[in-house]
Parts: sequence; C-alpha cells; structure tokens
Amino acid sequence: MTVLRPCEEAGAATLVFHPLQTFSEPVTGATRFAGAAVAITPSKPPGDGPGARLGFAVARALGARPFLLPDDKRGLYHAAATFACNYLVTLEHHAEQLFVSAGLPADEALELFLPLVRATVENIADHRPVGALTGPLSRGDARTVAGHLQALAKDAPHLLPLYRALGSATLALIEARSGLDSTSMAALAALLETETLPPRSRGPGRGREAKRIMDAYPKEDP
Repeated sequence: MTVLRPCEEAGAATLVFHPLQTFSEPVTGATRFAGAAVAITPSKPPGDGPGARLGFAVARALGARPFLLPDDKRGLYHAAATFACNYLVTLEHHAEQLFVSAGLPADEALELFLPLVRATVENIADHRPVGALTGPLSRGDARTVAGHLQALAKDAPHLLPLYRALGSATLALIEARSGLDSTSMAALAALLETETLPPRSRGPGRGREAKRIMDAYPKEDP
C-alpha cells in the first residue's frame, strides 16, 4: 500500500482492488467479473471510508461480490488464490503428461480427462472439499497407492516428491471426516513418507509397515 501514499497525500481515495478470478486474456476476461469475489483493501480504516466505498461501488457495477480484506492478510489471501488457481493448472499439466505417458493420444489427452476435472470441481461446490474427496487414499487402499508409487518411480520419478507431498496433505481431509481407523491412517502415512523423511521422524514401526505394503505389492516385470 505504500506505493499509493503520494496519491493519498494528494487527497485521493486509495485502495487495493483484487478480483478473485483468473484472466488469461482480455476478451473473455471482461465477462468474468460477474459473480466473482473482489477483495477490497482501503489504505485507511474504517471499512466504510471513501476508499472502501469506491471499491465496493466499482465491484458492484461490474456485477462482482466485494469483501473487505485487511492489509496484513493480503499475502495469505494471495497464497490461497495461488493454491486454488495456479497450482491447479500445474497439477493438470502433470496429469496430462502422465496420461500421455500411459498411452493416451497426446492431442486428445486433455479433452479426455477434463470431464473428470470438471466433475471434481462440481463435487467440491456441492459437498465442500472434505466431502468431495474420493480415490484410493479416501478408502484406505494402501496397495493401490503403493502401485502408484512404483509406477511413478519407473516412468516419472521427478513427480514422486509431489505425489507424496499431496498424498500426505490429503490425509488431513480423511482425518477431518473420520473416514479411516488409526491403523489404516498410520500405514498410509508411512507409505507416503518412505524415502522422503529420515527414519527418526517416523513413528515406531511406520517405516517397517510401509516396506511391508510395498513388498506385498506385486512387482512389474522389468
């Protein structure tokens, strides 16, 4: 906000106006304000001062939904937006590469898996993130997760750390809905931590449990 201080000192109403929306190009971007949230951070409190009033008026004129955002929370807010938008694009990029490596036609892969992505977003809207989670982790299927790790180790080892990190983060969602017993949760956590955390950082026996699951999964022929 300091960059706006000269304007403020000259008598202007200053604010930060940040749409919670993505704009990849200007033509369609102009239509994306309708229904989008917009963070308004006036340079001076209170929230009903001239800066805030101006921001709210502009947002509403665009059909958007304005809300006040404290200046000291703008960094956290933007990090959240990066998770919600930018990193989603990164994940779909990696998914497309994996699908192509698995045999899907390179010129059709995105079209083939986009319905899955759209249905997932719809499930999040309908059931919120915790309720929308599906897949092997959500049902405690450690053998399938072990198979994923083996497949990635063979064909895309550069994505193993990302898969493990996302899997470990996903366990919090499963715990939030009390979907699995503690033994299953511990086995999944150990499996996802293997080869990424030093032995001392794991609970007693967790590394052995992960190895047992990996050893039980049938190895692919070389």
